[in-house]
Amino acid sequence: MPPALDIKEAKQPLLSAQTDQRGAIDDQSGEAGTVDAQALQDKQQPPANQHSEEANLEEQQAESRPRHDRLAQIKQYCAHAFSILQELLAIPIMEALGTLTLTLVVGLITRPAAATAPLTAALAIAAVLLAMIHAGARISGAHYNPAVTFALVLLGCTSPFQFLVYVGSQLAGAIGGAHLAKALASPDPLADPFLQGGINGKLALVEISYTFALVFVILHTVLARTQQPNSFSGAAICATIAAAAAVGAVMNPAISTGLYVAGMSEERAGGKGGEEGLWIRWLLPMVGALVATCLFYLTNPMDAMFPPGQDEAAAAAAAAAAAAMSSPRIGRSGMAGGVGGGGGRTPLLRDGSSFSSVISSYSHVLFKVSRVLSVYLMEFQGTFLITLTIILSLTASSSPSSLAPSPAATAGLLLTGLVFTGGYISGAHLNPAVTFGVFLFRPRRSDVPKVLAYVAVQVLASVFATGATRLALGHAACQTALPFPQAPHKWQQALGVETVCTALLVLVVLLLGAAGAQGHPYYGLAIGAALTSGLYAAGSISGGGLNPAVASGLYALNATKGQGEEAWIYWIGPLCGSVVGVLLAGCLAPRGWAMGRRRAMERREEEEVKEEEEEGDEDEGKEEWMEKGEITVTEEEEGKKKEEEVAAT
Repeated sequence: MPPALDIKEAKQPLLSAQTDQRGAIDDQSGEAGTVDAQALQDKQQPPANQHSEEANLEEQQAESRPRHDRLAQIKQYCAHAFSILQELLAIPIMEALGTLTLTLVVGLITRPAAATAPLTAALAIAAVLLAMIHAGARISGAHYNPAVTFALVLLGCTSPFQFLVYVGSQLAGAIGGAHLAKALASPDPLADPFLQGGINGKLALVEISYTFALVFVILHTVLARTQQPNSFSGAAICATIAAAAAVGAVMNPAISTGLYVAGMSEERAGGKGGEEGLWIRWLLPMVGALVATCLFYLTNPMDAMFPPGQDEAAAAAAAAAAAAMSSPRIGRSGMAGGVGGGGGRTPLLRDGSSFSSVISSYSHVLFKVSRVLSVYLMEFQGTFLITLTIILSLTASSSPSSLAPSPAATAGLLLTGLVFTGGYISGAHLNPAVTFGVFLFRPRRSDVPKVLAYVAVQVLASVFATGATRLALGHAACQTALPFPQAPHKWQQALGVETVCTALLVLVVLLLGAAGAQGHPYYGLAIGAALTSGLYAAGSISGGGLNPAVASGLYALNATKGQGEEAWIYWIGPLCGSVVGVLLAGCLAPRGWAMGRRRAMERREEEEVKEEEEEGDEDEGKEEWMEKGEITVTEEEEGKKKEEEVAAT
């Protein structure tokens, strides 16, 4: 029998074997864990070469960052510098470019070899100016004329430094445009439109009058707050330019100086194009601009003393004062109205020192004078310019050696600009027949003195224009402008055509006024077109009157004994036409017929309500005064009343 085995000893090898197996397994698992940990560590930690590449890349990026920052700063500085240069140079470049274009067109059209009719040349100049105005209005204000810039300096819209910048740019552009025209037109010589007839009275009259007209139209259509925003300022300016250029006005010192410099030679240096001709090119337009600015102060003192963009709070206060002081003109409801839509001009009209500071202490006097005289000054200047334009056009047509401008076209173009200019102040009647028609359309007893004053001012302006033209041109030249029935037509036919054509003009004025179309761009164009068509139609029969004031001025100073017998035709015919126009307007616009009475009743009711409110305010003030215990004055008043009663008894 084998010996018995000890259980512990028997079991010992088995446990050790199991332990060895477990240890082996643990060793294997430990080795596997270390391998996995090592692999994970290898994954987490990139190899040394990759780490070095990333370090190099980071170093390169760190080195390149200052370069990128410097480039970004340089780009920012360049953009800022470009914006500054653009702000500084945009205005001079635009003014130079606009003046260059105008001078180029004037030089090419007015040269003798072109043989262009005055009206055609004037329309071409007005067309290119209209294009450049709309192109540069929001950049520089589209002055293109030292006289216009001078007027804005006087109003404080432009500083003296800006004036120098503008004028320098305009001169540079004009000289460049004149030399370009000379090069393109070679070998044809350029003409000198400023001194075609030398320095004489006609030159002074034409340049001063039409520069005044141009600047006056610009100020009232661009700066007047009542007319903003509008879409007719460009049309009004270009219509005035066309009418003035057709009768030989230049109105631009820069253009005339540029053509003088381009065409200057040794032969012309001692003649009419010498130094004397150079300074007169600047003196006459500047005088016209000065007169226009002074008249703008009298006709619109609020916008003259407080231009747009400067001290709007003071302007609002002045507007309230002006509204309280203003008096309605004839047919205000029919001849005034809101302006049409359109982009307003935003020129460089800032940072100027206004001349209004000099006259601020006299502002109340200025407002009072404007209240009384503004409408009559507007009628005077408009009738003066129309009479002058008709006389100059007719005297030019009597000369066989020149291509004559059409009096009908020039008068219609000028009337277009004047209607846009003065319609919001006086209604821009400029014609006794129109004044009579507006009064008959909405009659009021209170307007009778104003009607008589309107007619008197219009006739006086025509007489002044005729006298000035007679002094400048002579009596013989002005006699050719007299209207008279054209052979073989008789006075009955002349009277009839004056009646019909004036009826057309008055009808257009009244219908547009009743429709409230004063602010639209076709309002002034329609009235100017009506005058042009009427003068064309009546010219070959009656001589083309249609305006009793113009005919009166011509006959008063130029008619001989036998010629004055037919002057009555040019009063009776237009006044009869005015009545016919009123009747037609009443049939076509019945609302306007009774509008005058309705508005008169409304005004009376408003006045009564205001009086009641004022009385109520006074009573409330007295009650508050007595409640506070301030009764000393009331006791004195009661004592005075008792004494008066005792004295009465």
